[in-house]
Amino acid sequence: MIILKLGGSVITRKNASEPTLDTENLTRICREISESSYEKLIVVHGAGSYGHLYAKEYEIGAEINSKKNLKERNRDFQRHKTL
Repeated sequence: MIILKLGGSVITRKNASEPTLDTENLTRICREISESSYEKLIVVHGAGSYGHLYAKEYEIGAEINSKKNLKERNRDFQRHKTL
């Protein structure tokens, strides 16, 4: 069994101002996968431009240096979930 991860920057246009699928790359990759000889293949993917916009907006990965800062981030995340 093979697990193949398609990185988000490979299947989307990561630097786009809005989430954008890279259809040319995705089509090529799908063709290559369909032509492969693997019978048991699991394909997973990254978020690319779809996830990176939110990561930037909510500063995912930025340092949390106080309990107050943690509460603020949690509040912002909870607010976004309800929109």
